[in-house]
Amino acid sequence: MEYYFKVQQPGGTRLIPLAHIVEVAPMVELNEIDGETHPDFAGVMLYRGHHIPVYDLQQVPEDPEAMLECLILIVKNSDNKLFGLRTLDDCDVISVADEQTDFVDTGTGSSQKVVQLDEQMAEVWIPALPENTEDMVITESQLG
Repeated sequence: MEYYFKVQQPGGTRLIPLAHIVEVAPMVELNEIDGETHPDFAGVMLYRGHHIPVYDLQQVPEDPEAMLECLILIVKNSDNKLFGLRTLDDCDVISVADEQTDFVDTGTGSSQKVVQLDEQMAEVWIPALPENTEDMVITESQLG
């Protein structure tokens, strides 16, 4: 049995293994930084004394009231780097039996873990920083 955080996205359902989620935090005010950023970059949050980047996992409305409905998943990637994923508050934690999981060929020489959920297949996604942001360092002088 494995446990996942289930997130609905326009392209389908993504499952994030709970082992990669450090904390689920309520929406907080995000600081902007000076300079060029990734298109999914939402801002910077102060998490337990450290500034961490936050990226949009889903399309999030800019409406201030809708923003209050968001959550920030504090996740740890395979390099143990912390970052946040902003998502709408319509996510669930689910348990998945081993017989519901499978691996499919991606056509690129690797395979993707998937889970059969009722009538649909869901992709298992290991949180990763967007390309070209892995070495991003946030300094106090960058914060707007």
